[in-house]
Amino acid sequence: MIQATDFAMQVHGRIPLPGRDAHRDRRNFLEGIGRHDLAEKYTYFAERLHGDIFYGGEAVAPTTLRRYMDEVEDYVRRVSSA
Repeated sequence: MIQATDFAMQVHGRIPLPGRDAHRDRRNFLEGIGRHDLAEKYTYFAERLHGDIFYGGEAVAPTTLRRYMDEVEDYVRRVSSA
């Protein structure tokens, strides 16, 4: 998701801010191009996948993880056309 979002930003002549401000900058970019739907998805998965599962070590059922991956695939497809 991050790489796809960064690519979309580059297409629009933007580069995300470094460090802790990067997530906010990506979200603001998506909202700025009128893609509030993608900004919401980005925010959700940044918290859920990166925060809860990666850093927090939360275990999820394989079916839930598959659903998340399908949703991420959809996000990547949609942000690539933004």
